[in-house]
Amino acid sequence: MKKKFFLLAALVIASLTASASVEIIGGCGKSMITVDEEYFDSEEDADAFYQEMAKELCGDGYGDGYSKRYN
Repeated sequence: MKKKFFLLAALVIASLTASASVEIIGGCGKSMITVDEEYFDSEEDADAFYQEMAKELCGDGYGDGYSKRYN
């Protein structure tokens, strides 16, 4: 739990300093703003991260589904 909290805190800081951002919307409708794909080494890394964030936002009951809205 502490590891996930630290990860989320670090990503919030990274999101604030990143030049481009994206809003991740989980299957339950909750959303968060984070860095866009340019921050990651590959699209696969970005997708894995966004899926994990959607799961953190909504819980396991909503699966790994998410949508993106560019800011």
